[in-house]
This record gives sequence, C-alpha cells and structure tokens, in this order.
Amino acid sequence: MIKLKRKVECKTFDVKATIAVGRDRPEFLAVALLAHDLDRSIDGEDLSGHLFGDIFELGERVLERSVSIGLLEWSEESNDSWRFARRSAHLSQVGKKAIEQEKILISEEGVWRFYYLDDPLIRDRLIHFEHLNVPQAWEERRNLHQGRRQPDNSVPTPEFLKRHQDHTFTSVVDGTPFMLQNISKEGANLSSESLNLDVKIVPDSRLDTTLTSPSRRGSSLQVNRNFDPPKNLSSVTYEKVWMELATQGGGAKPRKYGANLVVPVRFDEIDEAARNSMHKDIQVPNPDLNNLELGCFETTKLKGARIEPDTDEDAQQWARWLLLNGLDDYKTPQLIRKDEQEIHKRFPNHQIQLIDAEDLLQDACACTDKTWSRFLLAPYDLNLWKEK
Repeated sequence: MIKLKRKVECKTFDVKATIAVGRDRPEFLAVALLAHDLDRSIDGEDLSGHLFGDIFELGERVLERSVSIGLLEWSEESNDSWRFARRSAHLSQVGKKAIEQEKILISEEGVWRFYYLDDPLIRDRLIHFEHLNVPQAWEERRNLHQGRRQPDNSVPTPEFLKRHQDHTFTSVVDGTPFMLQNISKEGANLSSESLNLDVKIVPDSRLDTTLTSPSRRGSSLQVNRNFDPPKNLSSVTYEKVWMELATQGGGAKPRKYGANLVVPVRFDEIDEAARNSMHKDIQVPNPDLNNLELGCFETTKLKGARIEPDTDEDAQQWARWLLLNGLDDYKTPQLIRKDEQEIHKRFPNHQIQLIDAEDLLQDACACTDKTWSRFLLAPYDLNLWKEK
C-alpha cells in the first residue's frame, strides 16, 4: 500500500446569497417519485388521485408549489394555455437530484459562510456552508453611536462561486446537498485553516482519498470524509504512482518484470538486512506528482520495496556476500556449489559467474576472525576439500 498526505488550505467567504438547501421533506419527495415512476408530465389530478385522496384543489396547490421550488417544471403545452386547460409539469434536473439524495432543495436567503479549497484530488472546490446571524439594524445603529462599527472590508466575490451558480454541492461535514442560486457581487474574506488530505493506493483499486480536520480543539470545520477521485484521474494507477515515487526516492529508474516492480540498488549502498531480504524501505522526500496531476506531498516511504542489483557487477558481489554470510555448517566444494546455485536463482535478471572454491578458501585463510571461515577451513584441514 502507498500512503501519501499533505495539508490543504481551506478558505472562507461570507456573502449574501440565495441557496437551495437539502431538507427532509417527504411530502415533496413523494411528488418527485410519482413524476419519476409515471415517466411523464403530471397534473393536479394525478397528485390528488395518487397522494391526496382525490382532493383536486390540494393537488393543484402542491403542483404549483413543486414548480416554485424547482422540483418540477411546467410542461411546454402548459405555458400559454394554462387558463383553458389543465396544467401539467415534468420532473426537473433538481427533482432528479432530489430523488438521488432523498433531500428536497428549498431556497433560503441570507448571509452565508462558504468554505472552499483548491486541490486536484477534490472534485468540488466548495465543500461546506453555514448560515450566519447578521446584526439587526438597531444593533448596527448602537455600534455606530458607540464608535464600534467595523470597517468595510468587502472584496469581490470569487469568480468560481459566480460560475457555479445552479450547481449542486454536498457538504463534507454532514452530507447536506446545497445549490448556489444567486450570490452578491461582494463579500468578506476570513482567515483560512489547514485540513489533512490522506491518500491510500493499493494495486487494482482506485485512489482512496480522505479529508479530515486537525485534531486540535477550536477548529471551525469538523471534517472526516472520503472522496471518489475526479474523473480525470481515473487512469492513475498504483503502478504509475509507485514507479514515480521509486524514481524520486531510489535514485535509479525502477524496473518491471511481469507483475513485479523492482528498485535497482548498488551493493555497497544497502545494509545487511536489505541484502538478505532483498527488500527495503525507500524514503521519498517531498514527492512531486504533478506529472500525474496529483500535486505534491509530504515526505513518505515505499515500505518493503523489492530491490535487485543495479548491475551484473553488483549482482556478483551480492551473490558472493550471501554465500559467505549464509554459511552455518561445514562445507565442501560440492556443497558450496549447491548453495551457490540456489543463490543464483535470486538474481534471475543478471549474469553471475560461479565462484571458484579455491578463491573462497583463500578468503577464509585471510579472514580467520570471521565466523564463516571455520566452516571452510575445518573441512580443508580434514582433507575433505578435494573435488570428487
């Protein structure tokens, strides 16, 4: 598994606006479901017959209200002839969205605080909203009289908010859907805060992205939510991310053999544990994955990455080291050759020469302080060293 994380700046903007907020209104949800199930325009008679016990006037009033909140739209034939024929309406895009989310979008005016960010892994920049209680007129007059009126710090409304009117968003705090319908030209910026973005990537699976609030107290936004990756990142795979991280952290271009991803290393640059296991943790300082459209992240590790010798020369040294340091019993040339063949299987992508037994014996004579040397010298002293 690959784990990545970074801080994401979340900004706030206070502005007067009209937004449609998702509310639990089962009576209107029933209207949307009826229009969906009948798959045609509906009128007051349909509503009264299916929902209100044949009370036609009630059906007509609910039809008008459903159109006024955007749940339904007047059918074209109803626009000009409504005074002379029964009006009908069909399910709108807002109504279809209401069925999906099981919430009815109800328009509300007021001063709102919008939370927004800009991150390539979060599809919708607008992530939350709050209704603000603004001072009453008498309170503003009192503040002015007492010299406590706040200076005007109005700034233009961010362009992306203007562009996304009539677009439905979902709050990352409680999952409430909301839609920007009308927004003032000016508002006020507030201070920003950092959120934690964590990404987990496993083979044959999509990106798992989680946005959370910092653990400290006093955070104004309490978030703990998973996100599906944006559609433009559907081609980003575990292999692509792994290869890029390994390149940035390993110093050499990683290799692929079948389904195996491998980092080439120099023999003299790895410790004994890595030589034995042929795996190591690859430290990747501040990885830059902008070429994959993922952005930059904090320092991370590729844990337990498979490694192999960078060159045939490294492989030769590595095999010799494994042979000598793996000695734990008395060996003759025949037994050494058997061990050596097993070691060579660990380097299928390299050409390795068989080690001459006499060379090993000379090494043992020169390194009598090494534990492994006695496993060669004792058989030699007993005249068991000759090849049969």
